[in-house]
Amino acid sequence: MVALRKPLWIAKPNVEELAEACHAGPLNTVSEIKAVVEKYDIKVENLVISRGKHGAVLLRADGYFSGSVPEAGRIIRTVACGDHLLAGFSHGLWNAMIPSVALKQGLALAAARAVSENMEIFDSGKFSDLLNQTIVKPL
Repeated sequence: MVALRKPLWIAKPNVEELAEACHAGPLNTVSEIKAVVEKYDIKVENLVISRGKHGAVLLRADGYFSGSVPEAGRIIRTVACGDHLLAGFSHGLWNAMIPSVALKQGLALAAARAVSENMEIFDSGKFSDLLNQTIVKPL
């Protein structure tokens, strides 16, 4: 919890890690996530909270966003999906994408990893398809 109160550029806990850090019960809704972040005065500039099959939430001083990939396909593995979400999102910001578009890119990248048959090969066509299906909306 101490780290989340520091002026960090980015952090990406999953919803369970955020709940544990804040000594909160299960955080099942976006409203519950927002309430915990506001209650504990979390200072992270780009707080990306992964929610498994429910996508992710991005909380920033200039706006809150929620995103998901509705029809990614059959999930094969979730190992490293959070890392892919973070990589896609931070790559987008470093390349001057607006935050909601960077979140969309991160979600599509994570979903492409989750449905990949082979961990050693990245399917850029699948990523493009999922990018077109990914929905990000302001909260």
